[in-house]
Parts: sequence; C-alpha cells; structure tokens
Amino acid sequence: MDERQKQILKECESLGESEVRHRFYAGEYTAPRDRSLVEGWLGKLQSKRDKEIESRRESREEETLRIARSANRIAWAAIIIASILSALSIIIAIIALSIKTS
Repeated sequence: MDERQKQILKECESLGESEVRHRFYAGEYTAPRDRSLVEGWLGKLQSKRDKEIESRRESREEETLRIARSANRIAWAAIIIASILSALSIIIAIIALSIKTS
C-alpha cells in the first residue's frame, strides 16, 4: 500500500462513514484506485455491521428458543398436575358415593 492509499484510508477514518459515502457518491474519488480503496473501506464497514446484526439475531433466536422450551416444561407440569387433581377428584367422588350408599 503506497502513501496515497494510506492517506486516503486515514482521511476516511477521520471523516467517518457518512461523510465518506457522501463524498464517494458525489464523485470526489475519481481515480480508479482511490474509488476502489474507498469502496472497499465502505464495504468492510457494511460487512462488520451485517455481522453484528446477524449476531444479535442469533442471540434473539437462542433466547426465544430458551423461553419456548421453558414454557413447554411448564405446560407439561401443568398437564401432569391437572391429571393428578382430576384423578384425585374421581377417587374422592368414588369414596363419597361408597360412604353414602353404605
């Protein structure tokens, strides 16, 4: 990388993405090497942003899955408790009927 390219990259860092994009699309980087360098710099920023977005999406998906599994366990526990209570109420009803008929 020559001094001109190093200077352009340093300028990009100091200006920030928004200003560099503005200048890029306004045609301020006319030399093919300069345009290519700036385009690559902007592409790296976009790639980094895309990776961060993907990472956050994956984290949300993992959290959603964890919550769904937890809800599933709670639902199964509720079904088991309801079944036990239903069976107990049947047993109590049978005992009550047998006491009443005797």
